[in-house]
Amino acid sequence: MPKLSKQDATAVKNTEAATSFAPLPPGLYDVVLRKVEAKQGQKGPYWLWEFEIPEGFEHEGRRFWQNTSLSVESRPFLKRTFDAFGASPDVDTDNLIGTMATVRVSVRTIRGGDKDGQQTNKVDEVLPYVDPEDREAAI
Repeated sequence: MPKLSKQDATAVKNTEAATSFAPLPPGLYDVVLRKVEAKQGQKGPYWLWEFEIPEGFEHEGRRFWQNTSLSVESRPFLKRTFDAFGASPDVDTDNLIGTMATVRVSVRTIRGGDKDGQQTNKVDEVLPYVDPEDREAAI
């Protein structure tokens, strides 16, 4: 079983606790697509999109998730997501992994479950990636 040395244990004790789960402020964040998973929810099938802020960007390594229902009513949202990647809806999403996009993120309060009442980020929209210097004109 692994054990820290006394010196390392003392250093860890004196380190400020990580706050990586605290929500980031609302705004636009440049991300790469890490994966897309097909899931089954209470109301039907959906896809779980996982995004990550890439190395070299502020808040690198932070992740965001977006659920996209496959219901008829949600098709416009799904289309916008494919459009953000410049992809046709018949593309294999594995081919989009590593592609840059920009997400518009807000902060919401979790309702229900173990994290009831906690704040978290919510992906409100997936947008095409635009170099931050050119963003003002594009959005």
